[in-house]
Amino acid sequence: MTLTDEDREILIKHRTSQAYEAVEDAQFMIDSDKLKLAVNRIYYGMFYVLSALALKYKFKTSKHKELIGWFNKTFIKERLIDRKYGPIIYLVVKSCHFPAEYFSASLETL
Repeated sequence: MTLTDEDREILIKHRTSQAYEAVEDAQFMIDSDKLKLAVNRIYYGMFYVLSALALKYKFKTSKHKELIGWFNKTFIKERLIDRKYGPIIYLVVKSCHFPAEYFSASLETL
């Protein structure tokens, strides 16, 4: 399916809205001392914003692993975003106990 530019912008706004909502949920979970749930919402906040970024750059995937790998390759390794932020996604994925296939790069490659 090919998105029109208008549809792409609508979807980017939707994913961004989902990211903000997930972060708000995470803050509520932290305030409620539900830290494992908070980490999950933090991860999904990052996932939604990465999905919005992928839409903007017309990168297509349905897999978390590929999305995170694309982000690391395109933005972290190319130093468009400070490398110190690269391990954050890895640490959140590890904290959520997601299966290994959710993350394609090891901490050492970031």
